[in-house]
Formats: sequence, C-alpha cells, structure tokens
Amino acid sequence: RRVGNNLPSRMADNFFWLGRYAERAASLARLLRSALQRFAPESSGHASIVLAPLLDTLEARGQVGGSKDQPDIRENPEALEADLLAAIFDPDRPGSLRAIAEKLQRLAVLVRDRTSNEVWRVLSSLDDMLARPATRPMLTGDAVGILHQAMITLAAFSGLARENMTRAHGWRFLDMGRRVERGIAIARLAGGLLAGPAGQNELALKLLLELCDSTITHRTRYPAEPRPASVLDLVLGDPANPRGLLFQLRRLYEHLEALAKDGGAVPALHAAASLADRVTDFAFARIEAGDDRVELAPVLSLVDLVAQRLMGISDSIAR
Repeated sequence: RRVGNNLPSRMADNFFWLGRYAERAASLARLLRSALQRFAPESSGHASIVLAPLLDTLEARGQVGGSKDQPDIRENPEALEADLLAAIFDPDRPGSLRAIAEKLQRLAVLVRDRTSNEVWRVLSSLDDMLARPATRPMLTGDAVGILHQAMITLAAFSGLARENMTRAHGWRFLDMGRRVERGIAIARLAGGLLAGPAGQNELALKLLLELCDSTITHRTRYPAEPRPASVLDLVLGDPANPRGLLFQLRRLYEHLEALAKDGGAVPALHAAASLADRVTDFAFARIEAGDDRVELAPVLSLVDLVAQRLMGISDSIAR
C-alpha cells in the first residue's frame, strides 16, 4: 500500500508558508522591477504619472516610505531611489525582498528532508543574489538585472516543486500557500490600481495586465486597446488564466476538497467554494455601462471581499 500523507501539522505549516513566501517574493520582485524600469533618477520634479500608481501600491504594501510620513520623498529622486533599493536589499526592513528570501531559506532548512537538494540550492542562491555588494554603490540598472534573475530563480523553484514533488500533503500545502498568496496579491493589486483617479484607468489597466503577466494573452484575445471589462474578465474571472484570480480560487478549493476526502472536516472548504462561486458569477461585462461610463465600485467591493476572505482561509489552514 502506498503511503506518504502522514505529514505532521508543523511540517504542513512549514510547507504552506514556504509557498506563501515564495509567491510573495515573486510578486514583490515583479512590482519593484516595474517601478525601477519606469524610474529615471536624472529627472527632476515629482514622480511621473506612470510611476505614481506603482509607488502607491508599494506604499500600501509597506514596501516604501509613506507619502504621509515622508511627503517630500517623491520629489527627491535620490531619496526615492534609495527607498526602492532598500525595498530590495535591506535585510532589516520588514517585508523587503531580502528579508523574504531569508525567511524562505529558513523554511527550506525545515523541510529539507522532504524536498530535493535542488530546491535547497535554488533558495540559497536567491538569498546570495540579494546580498547587496559592499564594494560599490548599487545602480538602478544593476538592481533591475538582479530582479530579473530573482524572478527566474523563483520560477525555477516553482518548476521544481511542480515537477519533482509527489502529489502528497506536502505538495498540497505548498501549492495552497502559493494560491492563497497569489490570490490576495491579485485582489489587492486590482483594488489599489482601480481605486485611483478615473483619468488614470487606462494606465491602471495596462499595469494590471503587466503585473499579472497577462499582457500577451490580452493582446492575442482582444486586438483592441485594453478595456475594463476585457482586462478584468481575464485577470479576475478567467478560470484558465494561471495568473488570474479565479484560477487561484479553484485550485485552492480542489486542494481543500482533497484534504477533506483524506482526513475529514476542513473548515475552509465551504468558504473557498463560496468565494470561487462569487467570482465566477460576477458579470464583468456589465461594468461598462455605455457612454464611456465604467462602474468600478462593484469590482472594488468584490476584490476587497476576496482579499479579506482569503486571509481568513489562510488563518484557518495555518491554525
């Protein structure tokens, strides 16, 4: 008889948070890369209109200094550049990419006897990569290159987990962590970008596609310029988009359902099913009311609800 689902609760928790932190690191690396690619240190005056929504998103996540606490930081290119670089390399800044990488490495130690040596090497290389060199100042272009490499490394970790781990409970908890974290990130990103001024909706939609790695899919499916209904249907409501919200919710439900079949009651199962149904039933086509009017308030309520409920599901899983 094949066995392999005898996973201690502490080990299950380690796998779950390994998945969450890996996805959090990938999301943050993508967001910081987009911000730095749009940042021009030599420019004077306030941060550009294109950069502002990304800075707002980073501020909401606590990754860069708040405009309320440091109202002049966006007017000072040198200070803003230093703040963005600290969000990557500063190990003492809570939530920085380096701090997340250190947590990943600690979790990798705890699950090392249940994962391959390649997983350990990949996560160790990520931590080494983000160690800021002391011999010379870091330039923005260098940081963008490091973020590229970090995203490739995290993609390698995801590939190793997908292809090398047996589909036992350890893999399920790891993937549940990834799905929960990605779902929360998508919901908060959509809510943050779409809550901006109405005149920036077009920019917000393009950034949402970019940060959810869905630009090419949208361009292939919809030859016209991004519209709210088409973008939000793809990013939030398409069950076949692995970078979309509904895809995360359905995979999460499948994992919880499998755990329920193996071991009895899973309190989060009903909540996950209800959340997936809510997004499935949402009529994204109706947000464009005609005459160039766009009704985003229902979408903002939906993504706020999803983020809150996913946090509750995460607490239930990790309890």
